[in-house]
Amino acid sequence: MHWETYNPDWLIELAKAQLPHDPGLCAALQRIRLRAVESPAYWRLAESVEATGVPVKVARTITLQHPQFGELILDVLADGSVSGVEFYDRLD
Repeated sequence: MHWETYNPDWLIELAKAQLPHDPGLCAALQRIRLRAVESPAYWRLAESVEATGVPVKVARTITLQHPQFGELILDVLADGSVSGVEFYDRLD
């Protein structure tokens, strides 16, 4: 998997607008520094290089609506960090 530097500002703004009652989500998104595009429909996200090799176990998902990308499903781990985003409308 190829990891690259990533700026999640657009996700942060979307979360702030749609889930203002969940500041923990915005804080978790602000810590993201890397992404790996697994497919056009799924990106892995990570806070650090050390976190890229850690197996993930999704504790919950959060759904956001984006005007261009449609439904987005965020994978949230037990510690509150966000490990991925699925672009639901891109699934075959």
